Amino acid sequence: VHAAGAFQGLDEIRGVTVGYRRTGQPGAQTVNQQFATEKVPITLDEVADVRYEYKEVESLVRLDGVECVGVSVYKEADENTVRVVETVMEELVKIERDAGDITLVMADDQARFIKTALNEVYQTMAYGVLLAVFILFVFLRNFRTTLIVCLAFPISIVATFNLMYFSELTLNIMTLGGLALGAGMLVDSAIVVVENIYRHRQSGAGMLESA
Repeated sequence: VHAAGAFQGLDEIRGVTVGYRRTGQPGAQTVNQQFATEKVPITLDEVADVRYEYKEVESLVRLDGVECVGVSVYKEADENTVRVVETVMEELVKIERDAGDITLVMADDQARFIKTALNEVYQTMAYGVLLAVFILFVFLRNFRTTLIVCLAFPISIVATFNLMYFSELTLNIMTLGGLALGAGMLVDSAIVVVENIYRHRQSGAGMLESA
């Protein structure tokens, strides 16, 4: 059974039954000698004025002083913010191309903050490694020893990314910050170990014994 639940006009709305009233009939009497009653429907137009009206404005969206329609897009918890924003931007281009009489403007983009933060983390990691390697070379004045410390950083990063990939872990601000912190600690440890080996070598010990 299929029933249409949508109103087609004001007349249908006016005819909606909202209640019933009882009317006495002077005919047949009941056992209690009370008048029999009949239910008469009460329609909406009897108790209300039904007409088209504009809905009362409760909020406005303006962009550069011009009223517009605001649409917010939220991602699911397990989705990547940057990927979602890129997909939405692609769809907006298609919509604006198909509907030439509207203009779509991106008012807020959370991916912009994330990209900026990621770039800062990348730069901080790169600057930290370069400074550590430079200082180590200045103090030890040995290219091979400095190269060992340089190799420790990319090897650890590649190993971490492999572990994250097979564990289905994703990158975010916290994981990149932890990665930068861990890489810095790894470089510090490498410097301590290599410097100690270098000191033993300077004292005349062999390579294996120094290591």
